[in-house]
Amino acid sequence: MKILVTGSTGFIGQHLLRFLVKNPENQIFALVRQPQKLDSSVFSAVQLLKGDLFNLPSLPPDLDLVFHLAGLTKAARSKAYYNVNYFGTASLLRALENQKKKIRFIYLSSQAAIGPAMNSIPVKEDDLPSPINPYGRSKWMAEKVTLSFAHHFQVVILRVSSVYGPGDKDFLVFFKFIQKGLLPLFDSGRMRFNLCYVDDLIQALHLTATRNLSSGEIFHVAHPRAYSWEEIGQVAAALLKKKVKKIKFPSSFVFTVAGLSHLLSRISGLASVLNLDKYQEMKASLWLLDVSKAEQILGFYPHYDLERGLEETLAWYLKEGWL
Repeated sequence: MKILVTGSTGFIGQHLLRFLVKNPENQIFALVRQPQKLDSSVFSAVQLLKGDLFNLPSLPPDLDLVFHLAGLTKAARSKAYYNVNYFGTASLLRALENQKKKIRFIYLSSQAAIGPAMNSIPVKEDDLPSPINPYGRSKWMAEKVTLSFAHHFQVVILRVSSVYGPGDKDFLVFFKFIQKGLLPLFDSGRMRFNLCYVDDLIQALHLTATRNLSSGEIFHVAHPRAYSWEEIGQVAAALLKKKVKKIKFPSSFVFTVAGLSHLLSRISGLASVLNLDKYQEMKASLWLLDVSKAEQILGFYPHYDLERGLEETLAWYLKEGWL
């Protein structure tokens, strides 16, 4: 099978490539801007296509499958989200129009594209999308342009919750506090959200690539249980054998810090982990996905609960000296 992967040097992309190269029958093409960032363990097993979504190299004419993982999750300015996530996706789709085969195009979207839950009811795939920030809106727009090609390709969209695992840097900031004996709570305990361990996401991507599916399908991917930051912190603390002190930050303080961080980010041009977009997500509180469709049609069942996922993640951080 000839497979193209975008976003192959990212956290999820690296895990996907390591999974794909296990099958010697796969011929894998990786679109990369910086080849030196590619995992050395897969370097010899993939064919590099140097470029990006707007400077695409010549693509193989007989691809079977495309995993479109490339995207922007943090940006100093809102325009960057639309440029990469929406216009970049449209650029890739247009470049694939002359393929000899009717390829399967799998787009990795985000829970942010459909927005938070209302009244504690997990969001379903056919609910009306209500993204609340530029990142979510850019991913929703990318979904729409992907679906506009559903007659030309066999397109499938996965909306995934927050993803964690070995190699992730976003959750690492939180775990560094835990390692120091601190449990910071920025949301007054209101926020609850689904998680997805990275190997479970890879399982979902594999199922999406191999199941007989209708073009235009959308699936929600996550562990069905929702967690609070306090629950995650307590499990991490137990695994790290740390006694933690809870530190609660009022909403007004978080808003002030997020606003200052947002301003500094715009001035410096460097993306920040905490900004006004992230503050909006905290205020929304309930990020709950209904994953029953993925269970029924894909046969997707997460293998990792929070404790098992964090055990592997934290062990990797410690081994690599990240914690």
